[in-house]
Amino acid sequence: MGSQINRSVIIDGQSIPRRGFTAWAWVYFIAFVAVPVLGVAAFLDYLLYLTIIR
Repeated sequence: MGSQINRSVIIDGQSIPRRGFTAWAWVYFIAFVAVPVLGVAAFLDYLLYLTIIR
């Protein structure tokens, strides 16, 4: 079953490739998911650091 993940599908003799995670998908993931999440986490970490120090 695991060997069929990246194979294309053949319908009526036409080979139709499966969708992949493209370079643009990586760019959008980094810009709109990873950076905001890491930014919020870093900000909360800094706030926690300030509350423990004082």
